[in-house]
Order: sequence, then structure tokens, then C-alpha cells
Amino acid sequence: MRIVLCAATVAATLLLSSVVHAQWVDLGNGLPGTTTPVLAGLGPLLPTAGTKIEVSTALPSSNGYLIVGFSNLSAPFKGGVLVPFADKVSFFPTDGAGHWQVIFSWPIGVPAGFKMWWQGCLPDAGGPAGFSATNALESTAS
Repeated sequence: MRIVLCAATVAATLLLSSVVHAQWVDLGNGLPGTTTPVLAGLGPLLPTAGTKIEVSTALPSSNGYLIVGFSNLSAPFKGGVLVPFADKVSFFPTDGAGHWQVIFSWPIGVPAGFKMWWQGCLPDAGGPAGFSATNALESTAS
């Protein structure tokens, strides 16, 4: 009996972790500059669930823009590819280690299956056209 329960628990954990992982898909398309900034999304994308968006390995103490879109644009931009259509653009400052994060509750009312695209863009003299960009993410709400 104990082995069956243990096997069921392991199977449920693996299924849940693969579902959560599939909600955030790394689409690549980063644009290196002096550094290569990385964007990550964490959280199950369920109503009121904790969600975290973070940028790491960006230029220290710099200012960037988080671009969020409700459609995939994938257009040439500043020597790279801008993946999200710019439906929402938010300013973010990086700390002395080139890191920034925001933690929030996933909104109520976002329908399951709703997709969004995310990417960060930062002024960077070492990048083509004076910019660097993070990888793009595609999120799918549960």
C-alpha cells in the first residue's frame, strides 16, 4: 500500500511540475551587449498565485524596459528581434548586481490558455545600436 501511494505521489508531482514548466517557455532571441541579460518567469499562472518575473546578468545599476504583449510580433529591432507586441511597457531599474525582480499575484479573470509574451530591453553601449535584450518568454495562463 505504501509503495502504491509513494508511486502515485511521485507521478502527481512530475505531472504538476511539467505543467508548471510548460506555462513559461523560453523563446530565445536575446541580444547580447556588454552583458547578456536573462529574463525568467516563475509561478503556476493561476488566479491569485504568486508570480515572479526577474532579470539577471544585466548591466549593474542600469534602467531597462519590460515589454509585455498579447501577441507575438517577432520583428527586427535594434539589431535583434523584439518578440512581444508592445501592449505594455514598464520601466525597471537593475541593482548593483544587474538584477531586478517583481513578485505579484496572478490576476483573477485571466482565462486559462491565454498567452502573453515578455522581453526586456536595456540601453547598453556594448550592444548593436546601443541596446541589449533579454530572451523572450511565452506564458500560458492556467
